[in-house]
Amino acid sequence: MPECEVCGKETSARWLIRVDNSKLMACRDCSSHGTLIKKERIQKKTKKPVEKKKVKKRSEKKELTPNYTDKIKKARESRGLSQEQLAKKINEHESRVRKIEKGKMKPTPKIADKLEKELKIKIYQKPEKIETKITQKKKEKVTIGDIIKLKSE
Repeated sequence: MPECEVCGKETSARWLIRVDNSKLMACRDCSSHGTLIKKERIQKKTKKPVEKKKVKKRSEKKELTPNYTDKIKKARESRGLSQEQLAKKINEHESRVRKIEKGKMKPTPKIADKLEKELKIKIYQKPEKIETKITQKKKEKVTIGDIIKLKSE
């Protein structure tokens, strides 16, 4: 049976409501929180199980370390290389190396890999995980009503 997208309650009758610029399927109780667009009566049907397509996950996202510009410059200078020499070694334009060192340009993952390999430094790191807590009362699924405060409250 379908669930209300606001409170999560199972219901056979749902209302399509507009809350601000969002359309939500709501139960009768929650339909008062928005503007009624359409009432829909759901009939019980036996659904065939749908196979979910497996989606390839992209490799984990990485982010630049906060002080990547200093790391690059110090590593280059400690090896006695000029910006021009480093650019030639990694097969990039000198202007790109200059802009990256000054922080005016972020290195693409490809350029960052070249810099890390040539200078033997790490300028990319895994992002820190931020934990969020959602309080739930005797429900299995999280609904939009669990996350936002309704205007009437």
